[in-house]
Amino acid sequence: MQYKKLIYLESAADVDTYIKSGRVRADENLFITVNPSVRAYSKKKGIASETTLPYLTNESHFKLSLKSKELSDWIDKNVNFADMEFKITRGYHNDISSRWMRFFINYYLLLIEIALNSCDLHKPKILMSSWHGRKCPSRQYINAAKRLLIQPEEKYMGSIVTSIAKTKGLGFEDISIGKSPLIRERYFLKLVKNIFFLILFMLLYLRHKLKTSVISNKMKLKKKPIIIFTTSVSYMKKLARKLKKDTDANFYFLQRWVIPDFGALGFAKLFLRKYLNSLTLQRKLSREFSEKIRKEKDFFSYRGISFADILAEKFENDIAPYIIGLHIWTIELTKIIRRFKPSLIISSGNRLDDSITGELCREMKIPAVMASHGSFVRPKDEIERIEWGENGKPLLRAPFPFIALQSPLAEDYIKVFSPGGDIVKTGPLVWGRPINIDKSRLLFKKMFNKTKDSANLRVIVHAATQKPNNSLKFHIYETPDEYIQSLLDLARAIQRIPEALLIIKFKPRCEFNTKDLKSLIPFSDKIILSVKEQFLDLLGISDLLVSFSSTTIIEAFQNKIPVLLYGGGGRYQHIPAYEIKTDRPIERSAVYYIKNPDDLKYGISGILDLRLDRNKDSNLFESYIYKEDERVPLFDLMNRGKKVPK
Repeated sequence: MQYKKLIYLESAADVDTYIKSGRVRADENLFITVNPSVRAYSKKKGIASETTLPYLTNESHFKLSLKSKELSDWIDKNVNFADMEFKITRGYHNDISSRWMRFFINYYLLLIEIALNSCDLHKPKILMSSWHGRKCPSRQYINAAKRLLIQPEEKYMGSIVTSIAKTKGLGFEDISIGKSPLIRERYFLKLVKNIFFLILFMLLYLRHKLKTSVISNKMKLKKKPIIIFTTSVSYMKKLARKLKKDTDANFYFLQRWVIPDFGALGFAKLFLRKYLNSLTLQRKLSREFSEKIRKEKDFFSYRGISFADILAEKFENDIAPYIIGLHIWTIELTKIIRRFKPSLIISSGNRLDDSITGELCREMKIPAVMASHGSFVRPKDEIERIEWGENGKPLLRAPFPFIALQSPLAEDYIKVFSPGGDIVKTGPLVWGRPINIDKSRLLFKKMFNKTKDSANLRVIVHAATQKPNNSLKFHIYETPDEYIQSLLDLARAIQRIPEALLIIKFKPRCEFNTKDLKSLIPFSDKIILSVKEQFLDLLGISDLLVSFSSTTIIEAFQNKIPVLLYGGGGRYQHIPAYEIKTDRPIERSAVYYIKNPDDLKYGISGILDLRLDRNKDSNLFESYIYKEDERVPLFDLMNRGKKVPK
């Protein structure tokens, strides 16, 4: 269908600005929302909008993956940050700079594909988006990690749509008419903020030093081995509690670091005189790199639309200051490791300095193990090889002395990709814990006011970590709109299956919250939302887990719960599975795959009718679980200090 205007809404602010402008919402105009949160807000404001699904086909994902790989390889080859005597060869380059630059590249490619495909389909005369209200993100964060993600106020859709309109000879209208281009902070306000952040940084830095000193002194007095965890997220705390039962050691959770913007340090640079020349060199190298990107306008383009300038700006404003701050943190991290002299360091890849920690431990001959918080599988084709190869760089391929393999699927992965260190078959560490049957029974009774044993209800749990567009991997992850569509497809199928319930396990994020989900999914007495309940407790009452590509799949295998792979328009099958089609019978299996939404009712009903049993059908899951006699205790690594691989 042809539309006179295509209106692209990238954020809730775009919706408000459009409404305030007083423009008439005519039938000849089409609103396209970039993500579900904007669509939910548009719906609330009375604007009917379309998702990105018609404009991001499976062919799109294929092409964009290849293009992303080409551009990322260029980044890998050309990005350069000098080392400050720490022999860090990967941490600043491949595992941080390249990784986050790839997220930016993917986002720009995504927007170009959506805009161009919608133009080709609808033949508009005018394109509309928000552009003149664009803001540069603040450059003075104490913890700058937030800057590594694209923020709504950056309004990259407006930038790209402007270029497309110019290239195609179409009209362009700015939603935010009347605002001055590229809003920047005034000099005085920036100066005040710099001073404020400098003082705050110094206070936090001194607090961090004092706290670390006190804890390390207390631990040394106890004269016990020290084990350091690089993060205190819940699954690492659970691992620590488990390890405490087996060893008499002190446990220390690495504190959240303080990374300032190098330009905001002011006189505090005097404390870094030894490294000042090196830090200044980092800034020089980063500016040279951003200029190199700007000169490659034709290379950093897709379908004739260049994004070299906005990529270079993002690198210089956000990545470079972050990396320079990370150099400063490396100085402190080195001191902390030397102060504690740990017998073992355990990482899950949850922090952005994990690769640096691994490289420092190699140099200091300290046993350190990466127990990845993510699951990994063997790629089946070239596109999967590209995506999984990149995904594994900061995890199973990270430069740690030891790499923990938590399942045979991860072992299959490293048969294709070289691991970062010596492999150790540990079995589940940070996920895949056993179900507590008693807790699951209590949860079932609480949710449904009856016991599982007396109920005829069959419970399907959908659990997948929704990935925002600004940290997207094209092939192996669902887009936010695909995630919503999968839930809608499942909800329609479950409504037609007697005595079946769908529980959607949802983890709210700042980009997409519970309120948004409730406005887009038809929840009922058969379609139930779960936010606060523990996933393992839900898994314990489930007869089937549904997911696309998630660690929850591996957790289900460890607990002998069957899995159905579904979503993403059927373009990706996470692991080899029994494919269900309406013209073939359903056999007993640990894992199933459905490509077509029309097969969901038949497939789910058939799986439930098999009445798979965790005990009687345990043989189905054997290939996904390490046997007890294959597993190596983490404490064995504490005795390998003199044999830490280089």
